[in-house]
Amino acid sequence: MTNRTGNIKTSVSSVQIDTLKYDEYFRSIYLGKIANGQEVGYGAVPEITGVFTKGKDQYCTIVEVKKEIPQGTYASAIYDVNSKTYFKQKTAFQGVFDLGTNAGCGSIPVPAGKYEYRSYLDDVLIFVFPFEVRDSS
Repeated sequence: MTNRTGNIKTSVSSVQIDTLKYDEYFRSIYLGKIANGQEVGYGAVPEITGVFTKGKDQYCTIVEVKKEIPQGTYASAIYDVNSKTYFKQKTAFQGVFDLGTNAGCGSIPVPAGKYEYRSYLDDVLIFVFPFEVRDSS
């Protein structure tokens, strides 16, 4: 799988993902960034990336949905590739994902390192997106 631009290779993990479930519900899932202090919208569209810089970037999750996803059925986790542990345990999103593009941005949730953003639907792993966080220098 690749994201909507075809530039970033995704789901390059040793874990098994359910591509059929992904294809049924999603056009794409990816990470992006906007500058600190901006709000996502027409003036600040997230740039697709797999590299974030602390103190400079906001971390954005963008989900393009083709079939409505009910409340509490989508979850995500952040896996630390180096320590092979979850930095952020699987947490269910308590909203509904409507058809179209859904995006949310905020502060970078992890220290510098290499991670995987893991997406689940109904407790089934559907997507893995590797990313890196760097300290500002």
